[in-house]
Amino acid sequence: MIDLSALVPYMGVFGPIVSGLGNAVAQRIAPTSVKATSVADQVALDNSAIAMLKAKGDIENGGGDTYPWVWAIIKLQRPIILAIITITYIAEEMLNPKGASDSVANAFQFVGSWLFSERFMLKGK
Repeated sequence: MIDLSALVPYMGVFGPIVSGLGNAVAQRIAPTSVKATSVADQVALDNSAIAMLKAKGDIENGGGDTYPWVWAIIKLQRPIILAIITITYIAEEMLNPKGASDSVANAFQFVGSWLFSERFMLKGK
């Protein structure tokens, strides 16, 4: 029988390679982007993108069949929750000798990515 225990430390090297090959195969089988073959196809793709952005805007601005006060409460909850997570993270970093716990750090990373990634990229273009 072959002893593979000596190869275990080196198996981590192959993870990115296997992942990259898997992504390449998946991109070949089912590409994530669609390329238009004619002007009419491009116009249809652009119209679908505009419709998607309008739908997202309607959701964000309360375009549904709800009362305005419901959307006001939802919009007011976001900054309060973000502030609570940020204050908790800073307090744990300052007071805990080991730093913030994993769950608080993950929540703070989510807050940072939500605040700066998508919104910054949309305004940066």
